[in-house]
Amino acid sequence: MQNVKLAVNLARHSVNGWTDAAIPDDFAAIENLLNVSRETLLSRLQLPPELLPRLVRAERRISRASASRLP
Repeated sequence: MQNVKLAVNLARHSVNGWTDAAIPDDFAAIENLLNVSRETLLSRLQLPPELLPRLVRAERRISRASASRLP
């Protein structure tokens, strides 16, 4: 059931392109479910190469923000 929810979220957020602010969070949830890296996920999604640098940078920002919340 979780995979359907994540797929619907990603589809809804990417309907108008890959610049929606929620997409990095969608990717992080999918990565967690599948236990894969951002690079692996992006490769499997077969996104246009020009989008990859921005989406990888977004993953690094999320990782740093999560680390800063650790006790």
